[in-house]
Amino acid sequence: MRILLILFFGFGLLRAKECLILISPYEFSEKDLVLLEEGLKKVASLTTASAETTTCFGDSVMEIKPTVFIYNIDTLKYDLLIMVGGVGALFYDGDKNFNPILSHFSRKGLVGLGIANLVIARAGLLRDKPATTIRDKMAIEDLTSYGAHYRDQPVVRSGRILTAPSVNRQLLREIVCFLKDLRPVSRLE
Repeated sequence: MRILLILFFGFGLLRAKECLILISPYEFSEKDLVLLEEGLKKVASLTTASAETTTCFGDSVMEIKPTVFIYNIDTLKYDLLIMVGGVGALFYDGDKNFNPILSHFSRKGLVGLGIANLVIARAGLLRDKPATTIRDKMAIEDLTSYGAHYRDQPVVRSGRILTAPSVNRQLLREIVCFLKDLRPVSRLE
């Protein structure tokens, strides 16, 4: 019995899943953030990150101080990066310091919500892959202009990338399944 417990703990099989929730410094989707926290708090450890280290402002009244600075994270610590949508998500578009982080998580585990999916597409990570975004003609055209194959669905999974227009029950189920099925990943650059 003692040997079996050492094996489980020694190889990290019982390690809690770690999700990094990325918000923009301003105009992030408050609704998505709240629904993510409520829906995932029992299945994973949640950490909020941003490019701002003091206060971030939501799209209505929410003000939040992120736990970590996105550019100083240890990417090996987290199993999944969730990019919260809202107009402010475009803050990360073309950010040369953020793109390597985004690329890393596209191979490990990445969730994009709403407009954040345009940032992922513009980084070239959705080329020739099915994806979704908000139901807006310009957003859909932008998504497809970067090579993604738009799907009008509540959630689309393409390998290790999940896209959704916003947080919904199906997305939360997919994230939970993704975290349960998570395989150890070798060290990525």
